[in-house]
Amino acid sequence: MRTPHRRFCLLMYLQRMIEQHYGLETELAVTDFVIDKETAESLHPDPAGTSERLLVHEAEGELNLALYLDDSLQRLLKHAARGRRDWPLSTLLVLLEGVSHFVYVAWKAQNRQGVSELELELQAEVDKFVVCLALQPQLRFATGALRSRLFRQIRYHPQARAQIAERYREANELADKYCRYLETKFLRYDRTSEMNAELRRFYRKGPGKVNAIRAL
Repeated sequence: MRTPHRRFCLLMYLQRMIEQHYGLETELAVTDFVIDKETAESLHPDPAGTSERLLVHEAEGELNLALYLDDSLQRLLKHAARGRRDWPLSTLLVLLEGVSHFVYVAWKAQNRQGVSELELELQAEVDKFVVCLALQPQLRFATGALRSRLFRQIRYHPQARAQIAERYREANELADKYCRYLETKFLRYDRTSEMNAELRRFYRKGPGKVNAIRAL
């Protein structure tokens, strides 16, 4: 694995956090897959102008990945490289979503498993909750407020198609329910090691994680 450019270190930090939490290793570096806007548009035009996109292309048994990050996310990476930690939460969460998507698709591919778009978005929402707690452990005393910030105080891109917006809404609702379960069963009683074991099981459930949450 080659050494990433300094301004990409935050990307690698987030990737390592996700992989360590779930006990996995993709043996890939997300920094090797970041592309600029011109490249992203040449591969797959995006009329909505979203700030983060994981581009996935499969052909003849080979999976190709690329992660597009817009200028606001690139600025965050530059600030992080200078040692600044006053990151806007909303921007950090979008960056985290891109890394989460990359890790999940890469890990699934390595294990010869498919992934649905709902499953991908759901895992990213749960990853936001998990990483926020890891970055600021004191938030475990205010997880209700954290869940509200992550899953309820949100806005959808005005140009998002109805089908896509509905998928995001469903992923948010499912993640909110699952994280509330983590809160009431583990965080409230400081059962961190047991929660980590549950999170690793959840990550590996595949499509079954949606039904598992609905059954809670």
